Amino acid sequence: MAVIAHVNVARQLLQTSTGLVRPRFNSRTHSNDIGERLPLADIQRVTFYKRDELTTDLICCDIEARGRTWFYHEEAEGWDHLLHHLAQLPNFRRDWYEAVVHPPFAACETVAFSRS
Repeated sequence: MAVIAHVNVARQLLQTSTGLVRPRFNSRTHSNDIGERLPLADIQRVTFYKRDELTTDLICCDIEARGRTWFYHEEAEGWDHLLHHLAQLPNFRRDWYEAVVHPPFAACETVAFSRS
């Protein structure tokens, strides 16, 4: 899973001053690393939303964990593995997709999980 998977020891993370982390990966990925990178116990909040890309929408996900916000999107390799991992969170909102996709070209921010 490119966005969330382990690639190698030399992988780099991009971090902005706002704490947003965008993992940078090469083509050699391993989908079983999501548990190591984002253990379920560390996840505080999961928010899905759409980004207007002019002619299409891009479904995105921000995951707050360990004082950082991890950014993922549906076009990244491994998106399905991420969703499977997040679905294991207690009380994870399984209808998040329906809440996010309509109406088109609106952000439709949806919190799918929040730890109390």
